[in-house]
Amino acid sequence: MEVIRDQVIQDIQLSLDEKSFVNCVLERCILEYSGGNVSFDQTIFRGCKYVLFGRARATVHFLQAVGMVTGEAALWAEFPEAPN
Repeated sequence: MEVIRDQVIQDIQLSLDEKSFVNCVLERCILEYSGGNVSFDQTIFRGCKYVLFGRARATVHFLQAVGMVTGEAALWAEFPEAPN
């Protein structure tokens, strides 16, 4: 797993899968997640949007179907397939 430490990351599109963020700030980023391992330790998110695809997207759809997550709980954007 890649460790990203002590960084301010701004205005980029970033895959979260297989990354560990330690003491970071993520601002105005588009954060992509497909269900892989990810960890956050003392990391702050400001104005980010979240893009879910693959297994992560399927999990959210399941949780919505059983009433555990509503559309208002977060900003859910979806790609039909993983971006290149």
